[in-house]
Amino acid sequence: MEAALPSFTDMRRKVDTLNILSRGLFVYEVDRSLRYAYEARNLAKQIGYESGEADAYVSEAMGCRIRSDFRKSKQLAREALAIFERLDHKSGQADALNNIAFMELNMEEFESAMRHGLKALTLAHEGDEKETLAFSLLVNGMLHELLGDYPRALEHHLASLALCQEMQDHAGMGAALINIGIINRKTGEPGKARKHFEEAMELYEDLNMQFMVASAGFNLGRVSLEAGDYQNALQFFRRSLEIQRNMSHAQGQGACFLGIGTALQKLGDFAGAEENIRQGIEAARAFGRKNSECKGQMQLADCYLDQKREHEAVEILEEVHHEAEIYGIKEIRHQVLMMLSKAYEMRSDFRKAFSFYKEASTLHDELINEEIMLKMKGLMALQDVEKAKREREIALREKEQAQQSEKFKEQFLANMSHEIRTPMNAIVGLTGLLEKTKMNTLQEKYVKAIHQSADSLLGIISEILDFLQN
Repeated sequence: MEAALPSFTDMRRKVDTLNILSRGLFVYEVDRSLRYAYEARNLAKQIGYESGEADAYVSEAMGCRIRSDFRKSKQLAREALAIFERLDHKSGQADALNNIAFMELNMEEFESAMRHGLKALTLAHEGDEKETLAFSLLVNGMLHELLGDYPRALEHHLASLALCQEMQDHAGMGAALINIGIINRKTGEPGKARKHFEEAMELYEDLNMQFMVASAGFNLGRVSLEAGDYQNALQFFRRSLEIQRNMSHAQGQGACFLGIGTALQKLGDFAGAEENIRQGIEAARAFGRKNSECKGQMQLADCYLDQKREHEAVEILEEVHHEAEIYGIKEIRHQVLMMLSKAYEMRSDFRKAFSFYKEASTLHDELINEEIMLKMKGLMALQDVEKAKREREIALREKEQAQQSEKFKEQFLANMSHEIRTPMNAIVGLTGLLEKTKMNTLQEKYVKAIHQSADSLLGIISEILDFLQN
């Protein structure tokens, strides 16, 4: 396909091919993928091929996603969305919205992600592209997981898996399996989780999709860590880290460093743990993820507490608490307050320990209320989607009923026209015979009027039949 590009004379076909190449390469060779996306976008603009230009924006957005440049990826997807909306391209809109929602999930813009993800699913159902629908189901499964609605999340991921199996889309199957495994892990089914992560890893190894091998490996590391299998966890995290280093995936590297640090801490290798945790913190800082940076610092403080170095732990925790207040990260503040309570208890300062515990309890209540509100907003959005879906189904049924009714009317009219023409032909024929008999002047006048009326009616009937046939 690449070799044929210079020989293309149909520029639209060339744009489409460049986009196919870009999407096919984004998890293998992100630089080449982005290069093809740029070329497709520029060529599409030159020839006024709007649909191809929008596809190129989405292709470029996917490459930026691998690079962890979520803001740029989101902006590119918005550019695509604007074009697809202008073209009234339902599947294209869904594709762009899926990418926007996925980026917002990574950027922790949850309410916006929910809105865009649900709209994408609605449009994907209206469109006719199974691949877009499968990804929409995957994104919405992630959203339901965020809401804590694990049964519905699992339902979406299983539906995505079934579609990917139908299309023989092994990459999509792997993504669905990883997300099913994550839900299994969260619902206390580590055996099932491990099985799904291993199936996904096998699929991605066969496809040589190293980036996704790293994702499956990282999740196997987490499930091993939670099971107390620290040596295996280390192996999975280290393999994932090596792949993500080769692909310059900053966010993934930071997460792997923290995973390795936790495993080493559990194994009692505190020096190794500290080194890896610090690298994880630096990666998060370089990437601009304050939430991840704070979690890394909390992990370092926990490592100090395990070594009875509570003074150093308190120093870090107080700094994290201050930053969490500035950035309004309540969940981090709650966790830090609980750790500060533990640290001061270790220092036998029970008054301060109790003070932090009370503050943490108050904040915990606020977090619960906010979580309830988030779930309510999610449920309300879901209700809107369900309502829109029901309205579409009702409108479709009404349209089908109207079409059936119209067909019935047409058939009835055609049948009636045929039924009327038969006796009318008889009237015309008999009138013609009657005209040949001897009649007085008044009778001739009446018969002539009958003949003319019959001819006129036959003409109308013929016109009706011609109209129905056309």
